[in-house]
Amino acid sequence: MKKEVIVASKAPQPITHNPQAIKVGPYVFVSGLYATDFKTGVPVRSDRVFPFAGRSDIELQTEYILTNLSEILRAAGTSLENVVKTEVCLEHPTYLHGMDRVWREFFPTDPPARTIIEVGPTLLIPGALVEVYAIAVVPDRSVRKQVIQPPGVPVPSEHCSQAVRAGNFLFHSGLPATDFQTGIPVGKDPDFPHYRSNGEDQINYVLGNMELCAKAAGTSLRHAVKSQHYHVDRRDFHDIDRVWKQYMPVPPPRSSMQIKGFMVPGALTTANLITLIPDDHHQKEEVRYDTQFHPSMRGVNFSPAIRAGDWVFLAGQVATDFKTPVFGTHRRMPYYGSDIEIQTEHVMRNLADLLGQCGSSLEHVVDAHIYLLDIEDYRGFERVYRRLMPSSPPVMTVIPSTGIMFDGPTIEIDLIAIKAN
Repeated sequence: MKKEVIVASKAPQPITHNPQAIKVGPYVFVSGLYATDFKTGVPVRSDRVFPFAGRSDIELQTEYILTNLSEILRAAGTSLENVVKTEVCLEHPTYLHGMDRVWREFFPTDPPARTIIEVGPTLLIPGALVEVYAIAVVPDRSVRKQVIQPPGVPVPSEHCSQAVRAGNFLFHSGLPATDFQTGIPVGKDPDFPHYRSNGEDQINYVLGNMELCAKAAGTSLRHAVKSQHYHVDRRDFHDIDRVWKQYMPVPPPRSSMQIKGFMVPGALTTANLITLIPDDHHQKEEVRYDTQFHPSMRGVNFSPAIRAGDWVFLAGQVATDFKTPVFGTHRRMPYYGSDIEIQTEHVMRNLADLLGQCGSSLEHVVDAHIYLLDIEDYRGFERVYRRLMPSSPPVMTVIPSTGIMFDGPTIEIDLIAIKAN
């Protein structure tokens, strides 16, 4: 497989170090899109004199993004009806209703799987209320979009499919632990507050529904190959991770990020998963590389890297070897250098080393999720990223986060790649 950079002349050209989209085989990965023209900021806004007239800001921004997504997909030889997975970052949950109203216009039937999280305090582009990342397919005889909604799994109130199969991959919606009727139906009995764990109960509910979707698609979460784990309080991580292992004994690569919140009050966690549907040419293979840290040493349930056919999935990495303090400026000389630049370089060089062990390289990366604790660090990150990432960079989605799993790291980088020819 080869990377093909997609350029849509009718959509804004990014000024950040990423293309609009990359096509690999039948799959099209689209960089996180904002309602910006990359010239004047956010060019769409509601009438400030008569704010009750016409569309709201979130509706206008969503319309702008999805219109551009349509143009990018057209340049790749496909369309919105073939979008299989989306990830949406909202500045606040109150924007969900307006965003979803426009979403239904652009995806009238068989909507893609979708994960929505509340991020912040702000998105990368000042004034932006929403960011949308997408994966689509160019359908052929072997790959087509198939919506998965098995009996017994709650039907979402928001406009998304529980899961979508396309080729050898099942793309799950990262929904909170809700039945879409009563809120959060699982957790502690208020009269017995010490007898359960809300985080544990919620992730079990989430993964249980995902397992039903996986079985309906002819696979199992045992074959999960890529994940992001989102939670609102990292102190819940240990309980959640214990349940994770029950569903995925050879766990997928994972980023574990603390975020502001979800779309349902009381929701604590969700999983953003891609599951493999194995065949003779696509088997889940864990890559163990002893030079770098392997989480089995600490009992943390994720794999640093998984290969599946020509695909390579990496866990998010931060700037530490889990033995010494986080890499950055010297504590006694904090102004002689930049923490974000030092950390980015350390992470990128580790990722390049691990990719080499997987039969890949930075040149073959197709997708990058960048988690930043301080959006002001983006400039320093990109300064290093441009130097170390080849002239054909992957698509990129920048996700403002509120915490990494321990103090010190300010950035986590999460990649999907293909094997070198």
